[in-house]
Amino acid sequence: FIEYFQMLAERRKESKGNYDNWLSASHYLQDYTGGYLKMSDVNEAFCRKFKEYLLVADKRNTVKGLKLSRNSAVSYFNKFRAAAREAFEDRLIKDDPTKRVKGIAYEETKREFLTLEELQTLANTECELDALKKVALFSALTGLRWSDITSLKWNDLLKDENGYYIHLRQKKTKDIMVHPISDKAVEILGEKGGVSERIFEGLKYSDSNNDKI
Repeated sequence: FIEYFQMLAERRKESKGNYDNWLSASHYLQDYTGGYLKMSDVNEAFCRKFKEYLLVADKRNTVKGLKLSRNSAVSYFNKFRAAAREAFEDRLIKDDPTKRVKGIAYEETKREFLTLEELQTLANTECELDALKKVALFSALTGLRWSDITSLKWNDLLKDENGYYIHLRQKKTKDIMVHPISDKAVEILGEKGGVSERIFEGLKYSDSNNDKI
């Protein structure tokens, strides 16, 4: 099952899906199982135990004792459930055990907002990844999610008599959105590329969580 899970993760890499999130989920699954899990052992009892493990697991590659956030546990367990369902559809396991195991509930988080002074400090701060700095500033000025920003193409950026706006389908809600943005936000993007090119090409989700930058 571990190999199957990794294969599903690689598919997301090719389609530019949430590969990094699947990869992280794979690491926790390997940590819990020791790197080996038979298809026949993917049952209801295992699902419940893996769920409990994620809720108390330490955050990987950090100071010992720093716990994995609840919302990260939600995301990783959802990836495991998706993989188990696909294994069932591929007839690799006899039953879909996730139907009888509830997911982990998301925890409401307090949203912080940058002051103008903090935003100016961010603009003046050096960053090894220029694209990451642009994303941070663009997000602060537009309020757009990471998933929506990183999927933006130049043909999503439009202008009419009222100014610039973004036209896109939100990745999380699937809603079509027309989102006005300021001239300053457009200025951050720099020189315009080809209409089908991504505005923030080559940036990885893991870059946004890199405390060494």
